[in-house]
Amino acid sequence: MSHFITLDQLGYQLPDGTPLFKELTLSFTKGRTGLVGANGVGKSTLLRLVKGALQPSHGHITVSGKLALLQQQVNVSPGRTVADSLGLTEQLEITNRMLSGKGSLEDAEKADWSLPARLEQGLAAVGLPDLDPWRMLSTLSGGQRTRLRLAGLIVSEPDILLMDEPTNDLDREGRQILYEFLAAWHGPALIVSHDRMLLDQMDAIAALSANGISLYGGNYSFYKVKQDEERALAERRLEAAKSNLSQAQKRSAAEAEKKARRDAKGRKSRTTGSQPKMLLNAMKERAETSGGKSGARSDALEQKMKSAVDEAAADLNKRTPVKIDLPLSGLHAGQHILSLQDVSWAPEGREPVLDNVSLDILGPERLALTGPNGSGKSSLLHLIAGSLQPTSGTIKLADIHVAFVDQTMSFLDCDQSVARNMERLNPALTQNQIHAALARFGFRADAAIRRVLTLSGGEMLRAGLACIFAGQPPQLLILDEPTNHLDLDTVEMLEAALLAHDGAIIVVSHDQAFLKAIKPTRKISLMDN
Repeated sequence: MSHFITLDQLGYQLPDGTPLFKELTLSFTKGRTGLVGANGVGKSTLLRLVKGALQPSHGHITVSGKLALLQQQVNVSPGRTVADSLGLTEQLEITNRMLSGKGSLEDAEKADWSLPARLEQGLAAVGLPDLDPWRMLSTLSGGQRTRLRLAGLIVSEPDILLMDEPTNDLDREGRQILYEFLAAWHGPALIVSHDRMLLDQMDAIAALSANGISLYGGNYSFYKVKQDEERALAERRLEAAKSNLSQAQKRSAAEAEKKARRDAKGRKSRTTGSQPKMLLNAMKERAETSGGKSGARSDALEQKMKSAVDEAAADLNKRTPVKIDLPLSGLHAGQHILSLQDVSWAPEGREPVLDNVSLDILGPERLALTGPNGSGKSSLLHLIAGSLQPTSGTIKLADIHVAFVDQTMSFLDCDQSVARNMERLNPALTQNQIHAALARFGFRADAAIRRVLTLSGGEMLRAGLACIFAGQPPQLLILDEPTNHLDLDTVEMLEAALLAHDGAIIVVSHDQAFLKAIKPTRKISLMDN
């Protein structure tokens, strides 16, 4: 049987009536399709529409086959178990009653005897072979919960996969499990992701934007090549439009000059009386009529050419990613930045998370901390930043400016505007300096007075960096999983900015493409400690 998803003139409006997207028409058949686009464009909403969790404002969705959706988040309310999160509690309880000899006739009718084996197989496939289905969900790490949701997909045996940022919170081992699972998947799959290694496994890329949806037959690398080609074409169209406008303006100027010479000649004839007055008047009337029509045609053509330039410029701007330039930190190459000697840390009453960690950083090094979830990477960043104190050992940080960028930009007040956050975090700046600093990061006019809670992940990152670099630029920049929840254009913007940064960087990330792009001078795995 053939399985597919078809969108027919699909549109969706937000509760306040704002259209999110409209007129989407596309079919997804056999193969894996990566769904990409800017944050806030509606990728997650589209998955929920396909799943049936939302209803379209107009248009239709046709699905042939059993769907399963892997969402970004899972409800971790108190008392919720692994079985609850998988939606298998009732079925497992029925099976347990039947196996213990306490089942009813109704239980016998409802029992799914294959479920325990499928659950065991699914958990083993995601690296959780001994996980108790009655364990509290709150005791699992974010990466374990993501693996658990993947196990739920395997157990449900769907025909069509929907995945929303499946690699978020997954460590390198967890990502490899996901890659292998999808490599073996041959049915339709629609996957929202900013993980370029995952997107390079795709058979096609669907790009969602405010203007609609476009399908590219190939993986993400192929899509980027096509994007570059389209951007180059847009540049050529803009240059051609500018050239046409210039030529139209020159023709208009030449016609105006020609008319001025004719008018001057007519005035001279009138002055000298060399032509009969009646003939001169007739010639003047014809010239004015002809000149008026010619001028109107020139004006109309020039306005048309200006509109073409504006449209071409807008198209190119839409295809050109935002770029930011981080101010120079002034860090010297040989300056001693940081020294950790035999540092250990343990939460109160628990086993050590970090044990005897030692490292030194000199000058503008770029240090990538790697290791599985739970190995203490984020804890080490907090120790370096000073928000945690070591259980034992010593940390010596030079007298330098340090900035800590976490996944949620927690130093920003979400209820305040971008500009008010800038004022609060940089009280020494004048209003002109504040607006200039925000403008460098793309926050101009009304954008600067938007509340932080209304920003997309990429906009929030730019707002955070703007506030950090507005005053004294940090000589040490600490980043904890900075690419989580960012769209791909913003990730690439961040990569370019960090690559050009002259300060020291310590970063935790499971995004191998990101780490490769920023070119760390050293990688340290906490598994070695």
